[in-house]
Amino acid sequence: MADNDTKDLPPPYYSVAVDPTPPMTYEEVICQDKYGVAQKTVPYYVQKDPAQVQVSAVIVTQNVVVPPKRQESCGRRGKCWGGWGGALFLLFLIGLAIGLGVRYRFKQSQDDCKGKDCKEDDDDKTGSDTCPNSSIWCNGIRDCQNASDEIVCDCGKQQITSKIIGGTASKLGQWPWQVSLRFNGRHACGGSLISPDFVVSAAHCFQRSMANSGNWHVYVGTISQNTPQTPFFVGKIMVNENYNGNTNDYDIALLKLASPVAFSDTIQPICLPAFDQTYSDGLACRTSGFGTTQQGAGHSSTILMDVAVNVIDTRVCNSNQVYNGAITKNMICAGDMNGGRDSCQGDSGGPLVCGGGNERWYLAGITSWGDGCGQRLKPGVYSNVTSLLPWIYSKMQQEKP
Repeated sequence: MADNDTKDLPPPYYSVAVDPTPPMTYEEVICQDKYGVAQKTVPYYVQKDPAQVQVSAVIVTQNVVVPPKRQESCGRRGKCWGGWGGALFLLFLIGLAIGLGVRYRFKQSQDDCKGKDCKEDDDDKTGSDTCPNSSIWCNGIRDCQNASDEIVCDCGKQQITSKIIGGTASKLGQWPWQVSLRFNGRHACGGSLISPDFVVSAAHCFQRSMANSGNWHVYVGTISQNTPQTPFFVGKIMVNENYNGNTNDYDIALLKLASPVAFSDTIQPICLPAFDQTYSDGLACRTSGFGTTQQGAGHSSTILMDVAVNVIDTRVCNSNQVYNGAITKNMICAGDMNGGRDSCQGDSGGPLVCGGGNERWYLAGITSWGDGCGQRLKPGVYSNVTSLLPWIYSKMQQEKP
């Protein structure tokens, strides 16, 4: 939900008119050629191996003319020892050359590692891990060949378990990935922390005069707008190139923070879903935000609110009585068909999270649009994160040094 106190803020959550025309054709973001068939939920990047210096040991041989074999003994013992001495000396030279080569290579390897952790070489071995598209990260089950899906699992964990329409006040640490995005000092949209330096939000929050990253500040680890905090600055705003303001298709944006946040009990990233993750009709999920607690309210909530919502089948949401075909492949509906439980203004860009059965939460949707707030037969519409995962990962990859 967007703050509606200023004219430059995003359009009201409930002001979106339903376009009777069929939605635009979904165009899959293809990244197979660049990133491989399988991608991870929490990507990391493989650095180049230290330059290796190849040292070859040069063995110099000499032509030895062997005299005809005599029937007599070698006579004087000095001649026999002289022959053996030459052979031993040659072997000594060979061993010395090999030893110097090994020592030089070891020293060069140490020099290459100066200023960085040489253990990265071992870490790089996991960069080529093979993972099926059905992999679910951090579920306690090894899906990838090298178990990289279970290595980095500090996401989606609530530190505290326990107004959005029909919601309740959240506790500190209950939704540690929730962020408040403030434009010129005032809350305008929500967002979700997905890594130390990336926040995912809605594209419609950053249109026209609100596209300047210098006017935005990110607040993390808070449940109150009145609690003084040090903000994080936004280094770059990336809006999906296919975003359509008329149909709200591809309503997703990625914010690159100017500096990374430090995780704590109250600041944690949300897990991203698997590439083929689907959500069944009626699945219980949660949505949270600092938006208004009733439609048309003049200001956003000063405290973080959350509410339980249920996933609604796309066929039902696209029916004539609901949104009449306006729901695209990049959208997911959630709420209550009888009304009363919904996101609203100021919640835009915030998370719709669903449990993964492993005490972790996964980002299923991004608060996008709806007809009113908490109205009967008008559930909330969220950007479908599963459908937009290739775009998220490609942008994160491009921004890595």
